[in-house]
Amino acid sequence: MEAKRSNHGFPLLLLSRRPTATNNRRNCSLYSPLERKLHPIRFPDRSRPERCLGSSSDGWLCMVDDSLQLYLLNPFSNSVVFLPPLRTTLLAMPRPHPRHRRSLTFSVIRRNDEGIELIGSGAFVRDEYLQKAVWSAKPTDPNCVIVLLWRTPHSIVCCRRGDEQWTVIGTSLSFISDAIFYREKLYVVGGEETMRVVAIDLLHQEEQEMLMPEFGFHIDLGDQLYLAEGPSGLLFTVRHLLHWVHDVAYVTVGFETFRFDETVKKWVKTDGLGDGMLFLGLNTSMWVSCGDFKKCRGNCIYFTDDYNEDSTSNLASVGMGEDSGVFHLDDLSFGSIYDDEDMKWKYPYPVWVFLNT
Repeated sequence: MEAKRSNHGFPLLLLSRRPTATNNRRNCSLYSPLERKLHPIRFPDRSRPERCLGSSSDGWLCMVDDSLQLYLLNPFSNSVVFLPPLRTTLLAMPRPHPRHRRSLTFSVIRRNDEGIELIGSGAFVRDEYLQKAVWSAKPTDPNCVIVLLWRTPHSIVCCRRGDEQWTVIGTSLSFISDAIFYREKLYVVGGEETMRVVAIDLLHQEEQEMLMPEFGFHIDLGDQLYLAEGPSGLLFTVRHLLHWVHDVAYVTVGFETFRFDETVKKWVKTDGLGDGMLFLGLNTSMWVSCGDFKKCRGNCIYFTDDYNEDSTSNLASVGMGEDSGVFHLDDLSFGSIYDDEDMKWKYPYPVWVFLNT
C-alpha cells in the first residue's frame, strides 16, 4: 500500500532495508515511537537505491539516487519535484580520512569534452559526501530554495525551483554541521576549533552576519551540532558523545540546548524545552509541541544514530545503530524509542517524517 497519513500526527521514523538477494525491493516501514507500532508502506517505484537527505514539517522528503539525481517527494500524495542532478556541477569533494573524519583528501567530479566524468561511483558520492538538504518553503512554491550540505570545506550548494544546475556558495566555515531557514535567512553552524553560527545571504552569495556562541565550555570535534526553530527563537543543541567506552565506538552521554537572545545578542543556556520536544537525526532537527499528544512526555529529545565517522560502506555491512533513544531533560535520563532491538538499524539511515506538526 502507499504511505498513509497518521491520524495523531506524532513524528514517525521511516525505517528502510536495502534489497537482498531474495528480495530486490526496498522494504520500508513507518514506526511510531509514541504508539510503538510498525506500519509497512510502499513508496513510488524507483529503479535505483535511494537515500533521504532531509525532511520538512509538511511531510516532504529530499531523496537522492546513485546517479546523483535529487528530487523532493511527498510520500503521502506521491508528488515529486525534480532538482538539478549534481553531475551538472563541477564538484571538488573531500574524502574523509578513515581515522579522522575531518582530515581530508580530495577527489573531483570533473568536466571533460564528453560531459561529466565521475571519479568513484554515484552511490559512493551519494553516501560519503552528501550530508543534508534543507528548503525554504513548500516545494510546490516556485520561490522555494533548496540548500545542500556536503562534505566539502568552505562551501554549500543551492538551487531554486526551475534551475538547471546547482550554485556553489563559499563560506568561512571549514565544515558545516547543520543548517536551517529562519526568518527568511539561512543559518549554518560549524567551524573547526571555534564553532560559529553564521547567516548566509543566498541572493548575494555571501555571509551576512555571525552569531558567536558563548557557551563557556569546550565543544569537542566529535560532538554533534544542531539548529532548530523553537517557540522563542533559534535553538542550538549540542549532543555530547563519549568515544570508545567498553569497546563501544561512541555513545551519547547528554545534550545541552541554547536559545539566541536577540536583545543581548548572546546564546543563553536553557533550563529545558518546557512542553516541547526536539527530534534530531541526520536528516533533520525539529522542535514539536507535545500539547496535542496525550500520551507524550515533553521536555525531551528524540535522537537517532547519526554519527558518521565510519564510512557508509562499513555501515551497510554492520548495519546496527545502537546510539538512539530519548533523553529527558528534567531528570537527565535516557529511554528507548524501540521495543524491538532489530529496529536499531543505522544504514540506510532512519528518517524522521513529520505530518504537519
